[in-house]
Amino acid sequence: NCTVMEMARSMLKEKGLPNTFWAEAIYTAVYILNRCQTKAIQDKTPIEAWSGKKPSANHLRVFGSICYKHILEERKAQARRHDRMRYLPWI
Repeated sequence: NCTVMEMARSMLKEKGLPNTFWAEAIYTAVYILNRCQTKAIQDKTPIEAWSGKKPSANHLRVFGSICYKHILEERKAQARRHDRMRYLPWI
């Protein structure tokens, strides 16, 4: 689908991520589109029509943003002081 491809390309380009994250961008694009209203289904989202439950968007974060991993107390001595990584949703 062109919409999914364009959405994924835009997300990768906006955050300056390499194409190796293409699969994660496609997965995220489909996840978001399934939670948005469409013309085909009146007053419902595709996920709502399929499951019968209204979807929540409270758990969504910005694709590709900087995040910090949580390190358990007993492993803090081994870890680098400021371990940064990119947030890629594993929904």
